[in-house]
Amino acid sequence: MEGLQWVAEIAFRHLWQSALILALVTGLLLRKEKWSAEHRSWIWAICVMLMGMMPFVTLIPTPQLELSPEQIPAVSRMVDEPGALPLTSYSYNASLIEPIQETIDSTFFDHRILFWIILAVWGVVTIRASMQIFFAWQRTHELRLNAEPVSKDAPFLPESWPGKVLVAVSNEINGPMAIGVLEPCVLLPKSLTETLSPEQLKHVLAHELAHIKRGDLIGALAQRILLAFYWWSPFMRLGCYHLRTEREMACDDRAARMAGSSKNYATSLLDSAEALIVDRRTTTNLMAVGAFENGNGNFFTRRIKRLINANYRDDLKLGQPQMMGLTGATAVIALLFVLSPRTAFSAVEIEDKGFCCANLIEAIYTQDHELKKELIAKGGDVNCTSDDEGTPLIVAARKGDAALVAWLIAEGADVNLQIGGEGSPLYAAAKRGHLSIVKKLLAAGADPNSVIDGDDTALMVAARKGNFSVVKYLVKYDADIDFVLWDGDEKVTAISEAKRKGHSGIAYFLKERQKGNRG
Repeated sequence: MEGLQWVAEIAFRHLWQSALILALVTGLLLRKEKWSAEHRSWIWAICVMLMGMMPFVTLIPTPQLELSPEQIPAVSRMVDEPGALPLTSYSYNASLIEPIQETIDSTFFDHRILFWIILAVWGVVTIRASMQIFFAWQRTHELRLNAEPVSKDAPFLPESWPGKVLVAVSNEINGPMAIGVLEPCVLLPKSLTETLSPEQLKHVLAHELAHIKRGDLIGALAQRILLAFYWWSPFMRLGCYHLRTEREMACDDRAARMAGSSKNYATSLLDSAEALIVDRRTTTNLMAVGAFENGNGNFFTRRIKRLINANYRDDLKLGQPQMMGLTGATAVIALLFVLSPRTAFSAVEIEDKGFCCANLIEAIYTQDHELKKELIAKGGDVNCTSDDEGTPLIVAARKGDAALVAWLIAEGADVNLQIGGEGSPLYAAAKRGHLSIVKKLLAAGADPNSVIDGDDTALMVAARKGNFSVVKYLVKYDADIDFVLWDGDEKVTAISEAKRKGHSGIAYFLKERQKGNRG
């Protein structure tokens, strides 16, 4: 697969797979009151992880069959036949990118330039986001070094506080936060230690300790890495948003249990927010999680209302409906993994990699670019023929792989070589409406008026199939509108074929061009 196709394939996979996963999780959690925030946060964490991994995981090939070279053509036909069940894995569907490729070709724009532009834009933004992660770690490390550690007998430090988690006070931060993936630490703003009571500080510390115990520091780092790679994806941003909100509410629940009352804990949160508003200190881009990490005032209000609600519960268990929902969601995800098309992996293994036409055609069918290059480099004939498949160029034109057609032409493929079945590369491309390939073949010297099997032309088959853009381009290259075939006593032309199949627009266009030519 060429570079632009790889980019398009990964992006397309991520978007449609993420849309399905998000829809599935949203439906599963539709009745939020039946799920605890803890459970919801872990479900969203799995959702984000799947959205990031699925486009790459589904490229893993399934077990493959080992076939001899003599069996390859028959297998290739089975894979290529409409409605046939694939033997192992799917080849890349060139039709997904064909409209884009045709638009690019129509403006005489080299798709390789577009690929490098896309790659450059993605790379610049990704590198910038990655550098921000590094600078965030650096800044957070400096804050930790400059913070003043709290003594173990501090009145606001809970007796059950784990000894390996350092607590320190900083005058450079605007909210309590947990930092340190490997060596966890809780930083408290100096303004809070001077304003809140020891009991309220214990509630604040309980929230940050919940982040550490849940492993949220590692999760937050993974989120930032995924967002650095998928910065262009609205689905990834939406999934990460839900994960952040549910993560905060899950830590609220744990802190409320440690506080003994959700209302007391809510009061401590409100007093903390008031003290921090007065402080007006700002700190951004840190490798940290905390009770005030999400600066959205509406979300903070939701958290408080939830905690003081008379129906508040933090101990919801997974009931039978929830377990059934999880089981169903897992089954759908597994089905998504199994049914996702595999890309750029051969559908068969060849015992002998020495050259034969069947090997080269198999490499074209399965888009094994390394194998086809190796076969040609070893002296293989790029114009070899197969009674069943035609020539390698005909196969590439039939499958709609413009990049492969260009490569074969560069390697010396004869654009006018005819064989049974599809006849010629131009005929095969015109029949399927592959405009970009028609353009490449005509530019390379393909004869637009060659008669296939004594009774058909590329213009006639394009008119018959309703491929208007191909018809226009063939006429531009002087395809003969007046060419006549006889089916018994019946006169057959490109115009009559278009009329017979109901393509009145094509018939009208050809008539007008015919009048212009005669005039």
